[in-house]
Amino acid sequence: MKKVMPMQGGQSGPEFLLTSEIECIRVQKVYDWTTAQLQDQREISPPIECITALEAFMVANPGVFIQASCTSPIPDLTSPIAPSPAPAFCPTDLLCCLEIGREDVTLTDGAQAQLVATVSSVPLHIVLSGNSTIICEFDTHVKLFEKDVLCAPSGTQILCRITQITCEAVFLNPDQLVVNVSICKELQVEAEVKLEVIAAFCRPYSTNTSPCSYCSRYSTFTLSPYWPISTSMSNDFS
Repeated sequence: MKKVMPMQGGQSGPEFLLTSEIECIRVQKVYDWTTAQLQDQREISPPIECITALEAFMVANPGVFIQASCTSPIPDLTSPIAPSPAPAFCPTDLLCCLEIGREDVTLTDGAQAQLVATVSSVPLHIVLSGNSTIICEFDTHVKLFEKDVLCAPSGTQILCRITQITCEAVFLNPDQLVVNVSICKELQVEAEVKLEVIAAFCRPYSTNTSPCSYCSRYSTFTLSPYWPISTSMSNDFS
């Protein structure tokens, strides 16, 4: 019969301290991390060449329904959000999200926080068609502004990226379309800090050593000298 032994907490043994020493490491500290949803609906006007094509189509095809479709870039989520030099502005042809300002605020419970303003620029491709034929198409963009309350003290960096986009367009007349854009964005507040930790340098194991036996030597670990709780786990599947 299979048995699974429970995880047990306990004090780490002195052998850990004998093989470890105080090290200073440089890491990114996350002060705040949140997600938000933002929606915007606005009227846009097609370029003049598109207006001319629409008017000509409507004269030649009276009463025919004109359909508008809207597409947007697919956000790249293959890599985690990470610090990078923030652009000075959002280009109209690129998916972009950046901080444009912040101010200190006091919350109702007396806690101090920051009101962070961000702008998200979303490029759009609009296609207008009738009778299953494309009449005209053009590129445009929308910019969405929002303010979020975050823990973002002086010296921190706001990392912002758009994670999801939905877009819809409705044709009203040759001069006017209605576009509805909804986005999900991720906000992360970071700063570089230096931490003092008790640790030992890593080293590769010999190719003549079984990886399982090597890992079992480190089944007990310590998180911090101020939290001397270690975790040992033993599984018996016999």
